[in-house]
This record gives sequence, structure tokens and C-alpha cells, in this order.
Amino acid sequence: MVENPGLARAHDIVASAQDHALCELVRYWIKIHPGKHLPGRQDFDPLDIPKVLRHLVLTDVERDPFRFKIHLMGTAMVEAFGNDFTGSYLDEVFENFHQTYGCINRIETATTGVPTYRYGGCCHVNVPEVAGSMIRA
Repeated sequence: MVENPGLARAHDIVASAQDHALCELVRYWIKIHPGKHLPGRQDFDPLDIPKVLRHLVLTDVERDPFRFKIHLMGTAMVEAFGNDFTGSYLDEVFENFHQTYGCINRIETATTGVPTYRYGGCCHVNVPEVAGSMIRA
């Protein structure tokens, strides 16, 4: 049987990620993954991963057009950004969000069910013009 591409990618992330909290979170995601589709909120128990909760951002996905709303923002993320964006849409928080790597990565994950991973740099910076033109605002 062929492994779900999302699970295969998650194993790759664990193998290459340098951050312990990220590895712990992805290992948990692999553990709760039902196989045929992405894990849902009913599969997720925050008490299972108390050490990484402060690093977590839970995002609600709206489709057609894609919009991303912060459902919960961990305290480490609030400290890093200097603001708590819980309840906010990312396109209202970050200028030209639809032309950023952060948006492209979220659309890719929502569309394919395969997690994305970037190391270093802010993901809310504009991408080159050609990539930005592929995203519908």
C-alpha cells in the first residue's frame, strides 16, 4: 500500500527539522493522522503536546476564495510577532498577504493535505511577481 503523501512529507519534515518543538508537533500529527484525510479538531487533544502549545498557531481555512483566520495563537508566537492575532484574518494583518509565501504554503496544504515546511526568514514577505500572479486575491 502506498503511504499517504501528507504522512510521507511529515516524516521528511521530522527527519530534516532542527527544532525540537516542531519535531514533537509533527510526530504528534503523524500519530493522530487518520490516513485518508487530514486530522480534524476532534483528533487533536492539546493536553497530548503541552510543551509545544506556546509555539502553535491554529488556523481556520475558508475556501473560494481562500482566507485564513487565526483561531488560536500560542504565547511564543504572540511574543515573536509582538501582537496577538487571535480572531483576525491573515489578509487583514499582513499587507499583500495573498502574495506571500505564508499564503502560498497555506493554500498548498489546504489543497493537497500535504504539510509544508520552511526554515528561516519571515514567510509573510512578498514572493517574486510570477509566483504572486498564481494566487487569486
